[in-house]
Amino acid sequence: MKRSLRGYLLAEAMVAGALLAITLGTTLAIVASSAADERYASNHGTASMLARAKSDELASTPNCSPGDQVGFIVVNATYPQYRWKWTVANAANTASSTPPITAGSLCDLTVTVRYPAARNGREDNADGTVDGEAIVTFSRLYKP
Repeated sequence: MKRSLRGYLLAEAMVAGALLAITLGTTLAIVASSAADERYASNHGTASMLARAKSDELASTPNCSPGDQVGFIVVNATYPQYRWKWTVANAANTASSTPPITAGSLCDLTVTVRYPAARNGREDNADGTVDGEAIVTFSRLYKP
């Protein structure tokens, strides 16, 4: 007696569907995570570049004139969501070194940039900013 070919059982179809759903879900999660990581890297990189540029600008002054930018101000029209502040001080007052730093020989410069961050993302944490913001700080010593 010849048996006729049968189709798939319902259980086999359900297992195949579940495997397909798990695979698609995992793939979509990886794509979403990659997009968030790319945004993080882009915003963080821009903020770091702006902090470095401002520190270079301040370090190009001919003397160490202590002062600071009290509140965060908008960087410029190109980057309206990025705000910065900076502090310039005589390094003899802020750093301890051996041998001691003589007054006026080095300046201590700190530039802080606030930038947009994904809410509840890896950089949106308890850093003193509002939700959806993060901070990058760039510090350096320079000789005027």
